[in-house]
Amino acid sequence: MLESSVLSLAQAPQVPAVVPIAALIVSVVSLALAGISLFLTYQRDRREKQRDRKKVDIVSSIENRALLVVEEKSIEASYYCCTVTNAGVPGVKIRRVGLRSHGNAGVEIPLQRAQGQEDGVLAQGDSQVWLIALEDLQASLSGPSPTKVVAVATDTAGDQYVQDRSKSVPIPLKD
Repeated sequence: MLESSVLSLAQAPQVPAVVPIAALIVSVVSLALAGISLFLTYQRDRREKQRDRKKVDIVSSIENRALLVVEEKSIEASYYCCTVTNAGVPGVKIRRVGLRSHGNAGVEIPLQRAQGQEDGVLAQGDSQVWLIALEDLQASLSGPSPTKVVAVATDTAGDQYVQDRSKSVPIPLKD
């Protein structure tokens, strides 16, 4: 019986020397790919954290503002206003703010910085008001009334911050 088991071991197929080398190469390549994957995931997470730190909050409203004061009476006009607030850690300098209608995302209606608002870096918590006369805005839009728009703020680095739709105000259009 011992002879038959020794004989069957001797008759067992031999593994070629190439198989362990191929297995080693496959293992090394797998470890390298796993390492690259972990590195890329780390880099992406780091970029997302940096992007999340730099946030700009935009809230819209329609306000009546004084155009000019004549003999202690003020003439008021309605404006579509966007308050841009730096809600992130680093300072951000807003270069422009524009409105995009829901159906026409390629066209941007520019807003102007409100009178008295400084052109400077917004520290965390600082705000700027950007506006356009409601009459001018209504003249440049068409479609169903009320029309929804979102504000897009662009900083000096070219980064864009799109307003959350829940913080936008629909614009009533003239018939």
